[in-house]
Amino acid sequence: MDKLIRYAKVMALLSFLIGSGIMLTYFLMPDGSGLLLTGFYFTYGMVLLNLLMVVILLAGLIWNRMLWKEVLKAIALMCLNIPVAILYICFVFYLLDTMRITFVNDRSVAITDVRIDGCESKQLGDLDPGASITSWIDIPGDCSVSLHYRMGGKQVEEVVEGYVCRTNGQAKTYHIDGKPRPPL
Repeated sequence: MDKLIRYAKVMALLSFLIGSGIMLTYFLMPDGSGLLLTGFYFTYGMVLLNLLMVVILLAGLIWNRMLWKEVLKAIALMCLNIPVAILYICFVFYLLDTMRITFVNDRSVAITDVRIDGCESKQLGDLDPGASITSWIDIPGDCSVSLHYRMGGKQVEEVVEGYVCRTNGQAKTYHIDGKPRPPL
């Protein structure tokens, strides 16, 4: 039973650390879209495993009532992850309705009056050569994302994403390089 209590405490700690690590990695990686679903499934899986461990600990109390304080402490530690799991799941649902796009100016000249239209309209300012800017875009429903800017006095428009919908959130890097792209 002592081993089981120790496993429960380690499971609670690992659940928190790995889940938080996945969430932090999403923000540190420019193209971390795949981590959203990974984190979502990890969270649900760990909730189920932690619940199973609580049931096993409670069942173990039937045979060993002497360790009830230690068992309740382990269960309390595991229960501390519940609000964290709920927060992470709510946050993932929010992120699934959001696009995080990092725009990188790969051209040899500055581009000015950079703005995006479509799902959401935003003015991004100017981008010097090699500079980048990240924009968080809400996805209200079926929409697209277009990039508009001025370069050498000419207005340029590029389609960044031809079609996005709710729960299609992603993190991506878009290179403003003037290269032709396949139709979206």
